[in-house]
Amino acid sequence: TGQSGGTSEADIDAAEAWDIETGNANIVVSVLDSGTEYTHEDLAGNIWNNPGEVPNNGTDDDNNGFVDDVVGWDFENDDNDPNGSFYHGTHVAGCVAAVNNNGIGISAVAGGWGSTPGVSMMIGLVGTSSPIGEIIDDAIIYSADNGAHIVTLSLTVSQSTAIDDAVEDAYANGVFLDCASGNDYGSVAYPANLPNMVAIGATDHNDSRADFSNYGPELELTAPGVDIYSTQLGNSYDYSSGTSFAAPYAAGVAAAILSAAPNLTNQELRELMWNTSDDLGDPGYDNYYGYGRVNVF
Repeated sequence: TGQSGGTSEADIDAAEAWDIETGNANIVVSVLDSGTEYTHEDLAGNIWNNPGEVPNNGTDDDNNGFVDDVVGWDFENDDNDPNGSFYHGTHVAGCVAAVNNNGIGISAVAGGWGSTPGVSMMIGLVGTSSPIGEIIDDAIIYSADNGAHIVTLSLTVSQSTAIDDAVEDAYANGVFLDCASGNDYGSVAYPANLPNMVAIGATDHNDSRADFSNYGPELELTAPGVDIYSTQLGNSYDYSSGTSFAAPYAAGVAAAILSAAPNLTNQELRELMWNTSDDLGDPGYDNYYGYGRVNVF
């Protein structure tokens, strides 16, 4: 509405979309980041619960190689508590599926409605203070093997054959993957620039590309990423900016679409998001906005 000094209608039309779909708990989004405060008052209702695992019994009940992985896994410390001490992953998770219309905090793209849950967030810790490239492939494989429909990453690391292969295998098995394009004022960073990763850039409240948002021929879509108010540690909320928060908004859009049309393939979902985005910049595809800014409605 321009309430922050920006341009009216520079948004993803979430309010209109919520009249149709608010998210379905059967759709699983894997949030691979610095860890997430999964007990947060505005996130707990939409955290994935591993259906094959009995909590805290010290046994790998579902025989997936991970003991008591009830909400996900900490790949840095190799344990079942992916609750990170850095705000980043909690801020990311809030963009995907903070609980909507519950009278507290914020609302997210696919956060459900009041007591009706939204999409389920699987939590993967892949580096507390910074991402660890050597474990990201393990986290992607875990996500795909344990039922994630969508994987969202808000990180950049050095190129790795293991990550290349994990992304290729996950995509071949039907997983939709997106990643922040990076905040270096330059070209799309790795692993967002991989062919089977949907690279997401950031826009501001005027629907203009954020100046820090990386761009180039690998960029596919943009989403809001400037002054994003979301969940933070200690049941708190604050603002932050970066393509890190555009990527989970796009993942939330993908999750809402899958909630309404769960039989879409990942490629069909990808192309649908291209074709229903709001075209910004030069007409048609361009290197600064991709196919456009995502529109969930």
